[in-house]
Amino acid sequence: MDVLNTVNKDNAGIMIDTLHFNRSRVSYDELNVVPKKYFHFAHICDGPAEIPDTKEGLVHTGRDERLYIGEGGIPIADIVKYLPKDITFSIELPNFKRIEVLGNAEHARRCLVSAKEYLSKHDL
Repeated sequence: MDVLNTVNKDNAGIMIDTLHFNRSRVSYDELNVVPKKYFHFAHICDGPAEIPDTKEGLVHTGRDERLYIGEGGIPIADIVKYLPKDITFSIELPNFKRIEVLGNAEHARRCLVSAKEYLSKHDL
C-alpha cells in the first residue's frame, strides 16, 4: 500500500493470485481495507488445502500442481467477493501431469469450464 500510495498512478495496482493469497495466510480484513481501485485483475486457480511447509513444496505446487477451480481447498469465493465486480480474471493453472494426459487444448478447456461453473455457482 505504501508503494501504491507513493506512486499514485491510475495504472498501478495489486494483482491477487488465489493460490498465493491463500498460502500467505493474509486475512480478509487486510484485503478489505485495500481500495477497490487498486484491483485490476486476479489470477484464479485452486490448490490443495494443505499448504506446503518447504520452499521446494511451495514452488512445486505453484508451478506444476495447481488444480481446477472448485477442485481443491482454497476458498476462492471468499477471496473473490472482496474484489470489484468488474475485475478481469486470468486462469493461472500450470499442471504438467494433466497436460501430459489431456493435452494442452483439453486442459485449457477444463480450466475455463471449471472457472465458469464455479463462479456461476457462487454468483460471482
